[in-house]
Amino acid sequence: MLFELPVSQVTGLSEVYQNIGSMRNRGVEIGLNGTILQTKGWTWTAYANVTLNQNRITELSGGKPIEDTYTIKQEGYPLRQFYMVEYAGVDPDTGAPLWYKNATGDETTTNWNECAKRYLGSADPKAYGGFGTRVQWKNFDFSADFNYRLGGKVYAASNRSYLSAGSKGNITPTTYLYENAWTENNRYTDVPKYIYGNTSGENNHSSRFLYSGNFLRVKNLQLGYTLPKGLLKKALIDNMRIYVSVDNIYTFKAKDFVGYDPETYTSGLIAYQYPSTRTFLAGITLGF
Repeated sequence: MLFELPVSQVTGLSEVYQNIGSMRNRGVEIGLNGTILQTKGWTWTAYANVTLNQNRITELSGGKPIEDTYTIKQEGYPLRQFYMVEYAGVDPDTGAPLWYKNATGDETTTNWNECAKRYLGSADPKAYGGFGTRVQWKNFDFSADFNYRLGGKVYAASNRSYLSAGSKGNITPTTYLYENAWTENNRYTDVPKYIYGNTSGENNHSSRFLYSGNFLRVKNLQLGYTLPKGLLKKALIDNMRIYVSVDNIYTFKAKDFVGYDPETYTSGLIAYQYPSTRTFLAGITLGF
């Protein structure tokens, strides 16, 4: 297990990679593909794959947990374990943010500094993979590809700015904030009351910005046409295919997710990354 450990800055460095312990990985990958239908004019194929993986830290140097702002590395826990104050919603009478005060139990407080951290899930998905299909009818072909993730959490640290209820005075409030923030007519919400210069700590690191990482993405759709070979003989072309394609068409996200794109780096952190862009392509492939 390589990890960045802080060192004295007189060395000219702030951190160095060191082997801090051991971990166990267990997983399986399964892939299937086959022909569903094949007739004189039609061919229909499909594929699917899934990866299942689980990891646990089995040993740390010194046996002591390594804790940072919102994660912890601890023996017996996953490598990417989230560890932070748990958000308890909004006081419906005042619009003030609430957090759970203790490591267990239901007691809440409006003072973030009084709160103990909790173990709040891992960034690692339980399963991820893709599936797709391809249909060919005479000279036309159509394909669709999807990818997905099931389980695991993502922490949208950038939402501490985007969803700030006034703590970040230089940030223009988002539409989501306007529509969901606490008001006297919207008392039962999980977004605190907007106050310019808010000092309640509403955007402090907590599970307010921790979401389900589940998603299903329509990754690619493509439609093509292969010209009959009889039309290509005089041009000395063996085959010619014209196609149009669209990437990253739509992503179905978990109901609690607030943001653009739940697909993150393996760390499970969303921090101002650009979302996957929708791309339109048209092209011709030639064979000689």
